[in-house]
Amino acid sequence: VAAELLAAGPEWFWQTGHASLSGRGGTLSALLDSLKGSIGLAGYHRGEQDTPITIDAQQTDAEDSFDLQAISARVGSGTLTGSAAVSRRGEGRKLTLRAQGDNIDVSFLVAADEDVALPGITVPEYLGLLPELELDVSVQIANLKAPGVSLARAEAEFLRNDSAASLKAPGAGETGGDIG
Repeated sequence: VAAELLAAGPEWFWQTGHASLSGRGGTLSALLDSLKGSIGLAGYHRGEQDTPITIDAQQTDAEDSFDLQAISARVGSGTLTGSAAVSRRGEGRKLTLRAQGDNIDVSFLVAADEDVALPGITVPEYLGLLPELELDVSVQIANLKAPGVSLARAEAEFLRNDSAASLKAPGAGETGGDIG
C-alpha cells in the first residue's frame, strides 16, 4: 500500500523524511502491529507550479492494526488532519481513513492542457483504488477549490468491500446552493 502511495508518479517529489519507530514481534505482521513512534515526509508536487506538501503522523501500537493517529498535513496553504488504520478483516485488510481539511486547492492535480471534465462520473475509476483493501473513507473539507469548482463545504464518504461500493459526496457552494 505504501509503495503505491509513495510512488504515485514522477510529479510527486519527496525531499526529506524522518521516522522514529520502535516495536518487536516474532513475525512481520506482529512487528508491524507493534510499531509506535513518529513519521514524516516533506516534498512537493511538480505541476504548473511546485505545490509544497508535508505530512506528519504518530504511529500507535494497536493490536491487529497499523494505525496512524494525529496525522497533520499541509498541501500548499491548506491543512488536513485525521487518522488512518489498516486492520485485519478475516483473510483481508481494511483501510479506515478519517480526515478534516481547510483551504484545500486541488487544482495542482489537473494540468492546464487537460480538458475540463463533463458533469457526472463516466467511469468510476475510484472503485479500483487499492484493490486489495476494503475501504471506509470519510473526508470533510471547508473551502475546497478545484478547476471550475469552489465549495464552502465538501464531504465525501466512500465505502467498498468485495461485494459492493458506495460514494456519497454532498457539498455547499461558496455563493449558495447545495449538491449531493
